[in-house]
Parts: sequence; structure tokens; C-alpha cells
Amino acid sequence: MAVAREPYEESYGSKVQGEAFQPSLSHYFRTYTPHGLAYQGSWLWCGIRDEEGNRTACLREWKTEYTMNALVCKLEDDPATVASRMYKRLNMGILQFEKDEERQKILVASAFEPNAFHIFLEPQHFHWKDADGELDLDFTALGPALRYLCPGEKEEGFYMSEFCRVTGTLAGRKVKGFGGLDCAFGTPGVGWLQGKIYRFLEKYWIVWANRYDDQSVEYGICMDGEGEFNLGFVVRDGVAKLSGCSVRMEHFEDGFPRSAEVNLEKETYSFRTTARVSKIKGLMQWANGEMRRGGDGRRILESFSWLEFFG
Repeated sequence: MAVAREPYEESYGSKVQGEAFQPSLSHYFRTYTPHGLAYQGSWLWCGIRDEEGNRTACLREWKTEYTMNALVCKLEDDPATVASRMYKRLNMGILQFEKDEERQKILVASAFEPNAFHIFLEPQHFHWKDADGELDLDFTALGPALRYLCPGEKEEGFYMSEFCRVTGTLAGRKVKGFGGLDCAFGTPGVGWLQGKIYRFLEKYWIVWANRYDDQSVEYGICMDGEGEFNLGFVVRDGVAKLSGCSVRMEHFEDGFPRSAEVNLEKETYSFRTTARVSKIKGLMQWANGEMRRGGDGRRILESFSWLEFFG
């Protein structure tokens, strides 16, 4: 079976219709069916740093009834070195995925070892414990989230992404940073890995947050790919702005992303890789780094950026 991505066919549709919104509890649950589409999966992710400056990237993925992807990676200072996993046997398999309407919470946890990991989801607030409690993180939304619809003759896709402030502990050390929750929905009977966005539309996905010396926080999401698949989403001073997006990337000699120039209408951003999280040959590469807006001379006190490159 080929691993390489498939060529795009116009009948699938690539145009993106995006908007800012404030999620409610039902948006995170497996029975939510926007535009008649079916739930495909969720990803809770973050980039955190302890008081000594050690950086970590974390991810937990789940679908309707199981979780099969989780990582906690120690980020190296050398951007040529792939991050090493701190835990090689995080809990996988069948899970609980239930909603408590009275408490206004959703529980995602191992079905057989609930102490191994659990996630509580509330509107714009998430609590994640993993690695038998060594990872203990609180996520609080920075502001409005993004959702977009990608319609098509053959297939449709719907996606939500929410950026958060993250605080907590890892292996007994206090940590803080930024992260978020993504949720995907698609044509019934089509899983995320089988869907058009993953298979051939998305080429670049970049999220970022910066806290400046005036204590303001700016965050955003941008994506670019085949056909008309592109969108920019920036929240500055609490106000969301959507635009078109284009990404031009430079690579290391082995093909891993080195830097990127991002154009969002009249604004330009630059991304620089500072760490490699993962690399799947011929498919997805994940880099952490820094994102800066051109012409903005403010000092960045705290930052996080994550770039996915499909290639």
C-alpha cells in the first residue's frame, strides 16, 4: 500500500468557508453532526516549558471509541535532531467518551485503566492527566476558536481549532505554554486518514501564539494547500480576522522544514524551526518554532508555534 499522498481531484472541492466562534459543550462530543457530517476525531496538543527552560511537545488523539496516538516529547535545542519520547508506552486502546449534562463536562478516559489517562472537556476549558498522573495540565481558551467547512461534490470536511493557555506540571515540575484542541468531521463512512483534507488538500498547517512585553497576546492559525484550500485566522486584542493565506517554505537538506514565509493579505509572518517533533517519511512532518509578524518590533516574552508539513 502506498504511503505517498494522492493527487487532488477538483470534484472533491477545496474552497474553505471559515468563521470565528465560541464553542459549547456539544461541539466537542462524538454525536455532534455539523452540516450532517460525522465525527472523525480530536487532538489535544501543546508546547510547554518548565522553569529551567526545558521544552516539551505533547499530543493525545482520540476517536469515537478508542485512542491510538499519544506522545510526550522532549524537544532538543538542535533543530536537526528529532525529539525523543519521554514515555514509550502511554495507554492506548478502547476508551470512555461520555457526556455529563448536569456537570457540563465530557469525559475521555481509558475504558480499563481510568487512572492511566483522562481528559475532562468543558466549554473553552480542558483538563488533561496522562502518564499515570505525571502529566497534569489545564487548558483555558485564549478567545474565539476557528471553524471551517470545506464542501465538495464528492466529499465534505469540517474542522474546529481552539487555542489555549496551558499551565500545570510534568514529572513534578511546573510548566506553562500554549496549546489547543482540534476536532474533525467528515462525510459519514470516511475517517480522517481517508478524508480529502488529510489525503491531498492540506500541505501546510501552522498555529502560533505570542505574548509580548506589553502583556498582550496574539494567536493564529494558517493553512495552505491544493486548489483553493487556504485560510488565515488571527486574533489580536480579542478581535478575530480571517483572510486568505499562502505559505512559502525553505527546507533543510533532508527535506525537513527550516523556515516559512506566511502571507495573510497585507501582513507577512516568518516562521523559524527551533525543534523537530516528528518526521514520517513521505507524509507528515511536525516542527516547533517561532512565528513573528513583519514590522512588529515588540519583544516576545513567550511564544509557541507548531508547523505541520505534508511532503
